[in-house]
Amino acid sequence: MSVIVKTFERPRCLGRLLRSLERYAPGIEVLVADDSKEPYARGLAKRCRGIGVRVFEMPPDSGVSAGRNLLLEHVETPYFVHCDDDFIFDDRTDLVAARALLEEHDLDILGGLYYDVAPLGWRDAVHDLVRGRTFRIRERILKRGVPRRFMGNFVERPDGTVGLEPVAWVPPLVRCDLVQNFFIARTEVVREKVGGWDERIKIGGDHEDFFFRASRAGVRIGHTEPFGVVHLPERPAHYARMRARAKEMRPARFRGWFDGA
Repeated sequence: MSVIVKTFERPRCLGRLLRSLERYAPGIEVLVADDSKEPYARGLAKRCRGIGVRVFEMPPDSGVSAGRNLLLEHVETPYFVHCDDDFIFDDRTDLVAARALLEEHDLDILGGLYYDVAPLGWRDAVHDLVRGRTFRIRERILKRGVPRRFMGNFVERPDGTVGLEPVAWVPPLVRCDLVQNFFIARTEVVREKVGGWDERIKIGGDHEDFFFRASRAGVRIGHTEPFGVVHLPERPAHYARMRARAKEMRPARFRGWFDGA
């Protein structure tokens, strides 16, 4: 099993992820694609001792889809775990259990749960304290996060747009069309049936487009919850400016999805 990570302008996030992988997935191979203006992944990888990290530097702003496809080309294991650079593994990130469930239920992709942690800032902390939301302050400090499910089935409308119909969580897993961007997958299925990610989408829509094409190609997808990851996003200034293009770049059939992202 390998882990693939596309990173862009967030060295602190990537550093946290790599350290957590050393602790909770020792010995695993990690492939990182870095298309930052001043790449940093190679320097962070040199500090890692408990995992094998292969870094692929790309031209600046190559895009998330191109980066993931480059990584997919170089995966040499039957399974890979897809991660964003703002994830953190902890004791709830059970890769062994996820792979066992995927095989037992004959799935091709199995998504996990996000434990969302809002970035910790004094203004946010005061805002939550005034409103009595001490649990939010606690989860930020401890970095345990608040569980967030996101899974459902695509609904194609007559006007060509696509909506999402939520599905209820029923243990041990739920079959559906779309899961979080944290998942384990069969390498050859993603290569052959999905064809990876659409490189015309640099940012915004890459997630929903990937799963829309996967579900329509007959890829068997599910969501489970013994398999989760901490999600601790950060938005440095340059990253935020580039991320703001997401709304314009999103494919027309997914307009309206995550427009605040």
